[in-house]
Amino acid sequence: MSAPAQEEASAVVNGDAEAEVQPSIWEVIDELISVPRATLAKILGVALSILCCVSSWLIYREVNNGRLDLAALHGGFLLLVFGLMGSVAFVLFEAGRLEGESAEGSPDQVENKKTD
Repeated sequence: MSAPAQEEASAVVNGDAEAEVQPSIWEVIDELISVPRATLAKILGVALSILCCVSSWLIYREVNNGRLDLAALHGGFLLLVFGLMGSVAFVLFEAGRLEGESAEGSPDQVENKKTD
């Protein structure tokens, strides 16, 4: 290749790289399934509540039948559901906190503006 052709090719490659930024899989999923956070929290709350009720009923039934091994198994599932509830609550809390920071500006930027 000649020097001008190489320069044109590198300019095209650099220009294409800046123009065609590929979205990540998480951005694509967010665009396809965009549900408001409050609605998502309600849906997850209902689903997790149903899981807790079913698990509690299964534990009660197995204890009454004298099958403590299955009651313990269902109890372990109930503990996993409680862990899932905690992790969902943490993620929702952190997402709200980060969204609030991005809307107001980060605390460091706000503090720097106060001292200027």
